[in-house]
Amino acid sequence: MFTQQAGQVFKEWTVPRSQLSEQAERNSANWSRRRPYPTFTARGTRGPRPLVDMAINVVAENIGDVAVGHLDGLPKSLLWRIWRFLEARGVCLHAWKLFSKLLLEEDDEKTLGLYRFRQHICRPGDNLTRYTQPLTSPNVEFITHFVLTGGCAFTTHDLLCLAAMPNLGALELIQPADEQRGNFPRVSDGLIRGWTEMDDPFPLLRILRIWGDEHTSQNSLYSVSKFPSLALLPVALLDALCTP
Repeated sequence: MFTQQAGQVFKEWTVPRSQLSEQAERNSANWSRRRPYPTFTARGTRGPRPLVDMAINVVAENIGDVAVGHLDGLPKSLLWRIWRFLEARGVCLHAWKLFSKLLLEEDDEKTLGLYRFRQHICRPGDNLTRYTQPLTSPNVEFITHFVLTGGCAFTTHDLLCLAAMPNLGALELIQPADEQRGNFPRVSDGLIRGWTEMDDPFPLLRILRIWGDEHTSQNSLYSVSKFPSLALLPVALLDALCTP
């Protein structure tokens, strides 16, 4: 294209969002089993590395395919070595669930990383259940704190599945203030009412924070009171709910 006033020639492309999200969809399929950083091989000055070190490196490279049954026969000292290797180079959710269950049962001194796991996904795919399923624990072996904010393109209907998470303890839905706000799911009276109509919604939810445009009304106050464990409703949400 040519602009006569500026005398500049340029090219312009229009790329649909679906094309941009293809890579995100591929990554979201196994996000919980993929380590955030690749392993690196330390090179010594003399001879090959010990066999056990090479074996630990192989386990770390393939930790996403390891099941708890593969680790049952290993001595605790070796499990600790694998865990410390992973902890120093990035732990995925799948690995954290494996080792926190095995090592927290021991009387040894625990590392803080065994008690908590945190991951920030900048550009998630469009399938919310791919993220909620690995974060769900039917037996409540861990509590999930879920934050949904900028860069997400889920629909309002997609958010219904959050109420079915038995171990969800804190939920934050924070609408971005930039150009991404148009793609953010709308949190409305209909969504909150849909949550309450599900079987046993949010059984352990203690904190619910919704920050964004005033798409909810005072009626939502009566709806959220049906969540059995809810203890904290931030003032920012109340300001929005109390709008006539």
